[in-house]
Amino acid sequence: MTGHVDVVWCVAFSPTNDHVLASVSRDCTTSLWDTRMGGRVATLSDGPVKMNCITFSPDGEKLVAAGSRSNITLRHPTNLSQQLTHTGGHKERINSVSFSPCSRFLATAGEDGMVNIWDTNLVKDDVDDLSNMLNYSDLMGKNTGNATMGF
Repeated sequence: MTGHVDVVWCVAFSPTNDHVLASVSRDCTTSLWDTRMGGRVATLSDGPVKMNCITFSPDGEKLVAAGSRSNITLRHPTNLSQQLTHTGGHKERINSVSFSPCSRFLATAGEDGMVNIWDTNLVKDDVDDLSNMLNYSDLMGKNTGNATMGF
């Protein structure tokens, strides 16, 4: 499948729709693909931010991309126009994102040596940012030197 115009950094299959694939690229876009048709069904601009990792929550209800400038973008796979963005929590680029098996908690790992745990259930649908997404690492964590642990 072709469509991105620069390096593709990461891909993730939907856990609830095995023909849906998401990708992030150095071309500052996030794309959704239909593998049955072999083509892109949506392209989303990430603005000037280069996202380099992407994942679906295990329940398929959330799609998270993260990358440069410590940005985290949360979208609902069936309503891609609604985009919630959070900056902060990391001082450098985020290299990895992963959901807990219950789909509530999001872990982010960055080049700053930090691991942060976020509670995505605190996101409100009526705001356009993730400032109310609780970062357990900031709230309850202890800096161990290489990572902030929230539990």
